[in-house]
Amino acid sequence: MPQSKQPVTISLGLTQANDNDDADSLFKRVDDALYQAKSKGKNCVVISEPPIENL
Repeated sequence: MPQSKQPVTISLGLTQANDNDDADSLFKRVDDALYQAKSKGKNCVVISEPPIENL
């Protein structure tokens, strides 16, 4: 069977968890970052910083 090369792309949303995060705030922040990365196109990474008051 012949092998075909398929291009692989990835979009990532990243954030940093901190002591004041709960699951909802952490997942919302990383989900927002992922959607921003997807809207920018292929092979994008968006890092969402936690709010300053949460540090």
